Amino acid sequence: TFYRKNSKVPLEKNVDCLLADTTGELLSFIESANIVIMGKSLGGHHEGHNLIEPAMFEKAIVTGARLDNFRFILDAMKKDDALITVESPEELEYRLRRLVESREFRDQLGKRAGESVAKHRGATEKTIKLLKELLIQKGN
Repeated sequence: TFYRKNSKVPLEKNVDCLLADTTGELLSFIESANIVIMGKSLGGHHEGHNLIEPAMFEKAIVTGARLDNFRFILDAMKKDDALITVESPEELEYRLRRLVESREFRDQLGKRAGESVAKHRGATEKTIKLLKELLIQKGN
């Protein structure tokens, strides 16, 4: 449930747009959304939020074209055509209009996002396995 700032009165069940500047609540917002815009990357910053979170929920994702702190994830998802990157306000408007108007396009983009991150699951286990193999080889 979403609340108005400084109020205990909940918002209506459906909202057209939710602008969040908060900590610890993002996953519930993402899960409730149809389209997730990673705004920090659009404000002249070359960093942003973790793209894996909206992808796990198979959400259509829009972000800036550069994310230094999540560049590997961004590159992998771009390769899989699993998100939309924009470089200008005009491009943002055009892309959002298409996402809003086409549920099929939104759903397909979200599905590709989910598939993109799913194929990289288990990276920690794979890394540990490789490290063990390297250490065993070095021990001989």
